[in-house]
Amino acid sequence: MTAPTVPVIVHRAEEYHSAGEVFGQMSTDSVTTHSSLVAVLMAYAGMAGSDSVGAQWAAGYDEAAQLAISTSSRLATACGQTRDLILVGAHNHQVAEISADRRNLPPPPPPPLSWDPCLPETAPSAAGDGIPEPFGWSFIKDAVGLGWPNGHQDQLNAVKTAWHTAAADYRTIAGLTPRAVELLTNQQSPEIEIAVSTCQERQADFTALADACQALGDSCGEYATHLDDAHHKILAELKDFAIETAAAEAAFAVLIPFTGSLSEWVGNSALAGRIAMRARRIATIITELAAKVAKIVVGALKPLAERLKPLLEKVRKWVEAARTKLSPHRGGPPAPKKGPATSAAEREQLIQELESQGIKFDRDKIVQIGRDSDGKVVFLEQGNSRAGLQHILSHGDDFANKGIPENEVSELVMKPRPKVKR
Repeated sequence: MTAPTVPVIVHRAEEYHSAGEVFGQMSTDSVTTHSSLVAVLMAYAGMAGSDSVGAQWAAGYDEAAQLAISTSSRLATACGQTRDLILVGAHNHQVAEISADRRNLPPPPPPPLSWDPCLPETAPSAAGDGIPEPFGWSFIKDAVGLGWPNGHQDQLNAVKTAWHTAAADYRTIAGLTPRAVELLTNQQSPEIEIAVSTCQERQADFTALADACQALGDSCGEYATHLDDAHHKILAELKDFAIETAAAEAAFAVLIPFTGSLSEWVGNSALAGRIAMRARRIATIITELAAKVAKIVVGALKPLAERLKPLLEKVRKWVEAARTKLSPHRGGPPAPKKGPATSAAEREQLIQELESQGIKFDRDKIVQIGRDSDGKVVFLEQGNSRAGLQHILSHGDDFANKGIPENEVSELVMKPRPKVKR
């Protein structure tokens, strides 16, 4: 009879633990990169403008940017969870070793696990008000038949830099993975193969996200270049139109004493002809810009969004599965309190957390701040007739009919709602 084989276990506690902390550092770095990127995107929301060309580009960009930001947020969480899973594995080995020790030693304390960073997952739209119309546009816009392309190329270039910086950061973060793999492969245990595979999967995810950020930055840069070129051409046409018109008006004004109303009629006809000619040229410039934008959207942004969708879904499912695995091991500090802040210190802490995430707000106009049912920081500003507390209070009769006094409305709005399973 063959004796049963027992797997050989080699546990190097310090190296096993260090492998986990590599992913702890990756999580910290990815949180910093994510927050910095979102801050720039928030600062330059609406950079593409409100004209038809800008709206066309923004529609393609917004979808891909939203997927990239959501993936970035989930990957920061996934790194923290990978760290926790590795530390739990190391702790299990320590417990087993002490249990086998005949000296009856006390078990080691469980490792403190990380909490989800609760990063913003919404990318602001690139569509917005844009820059003002240039001088002379009002005289010619009806004849052009197309809107002034009011995107802001300087803002587009700033966002390009932010995406490219994030891409470089994510590649650096991905480059930390081999160190964790090296430390894990110094162990010998059945779970190591899965742990190594998980680490390598995170590396591939960060590399894919870096590629996406690079592509989004490229898209911003391309649109900025085409927009800048179109602006220069249109402004040149408007300048020439103004010079020609001023010269012609002066000439016809000199002739009026001799030719009477005939000079005025001829002058107006000539002006109409110049407007029509310049309008055709400007319309051609804008049409060419639209064609270049369509090429960016169809050739780069739409395919990018399709590549990001399965990446986000894969990371999302992994995060949910890891959360389930880690739930029995949860220890350390208590989960953040949900609901409105109940003290000045808690309010200040939540405001500082918002600032660290790059979220735009006016701290002096915050009426209520707290955490929702997912633990994310939410706040209510004084606002105006269209948004915020003032808008809510415009429906005061509805609250009064339900027996809710006006001074309790803001607190009611901030109370976390229970999740509804669908």
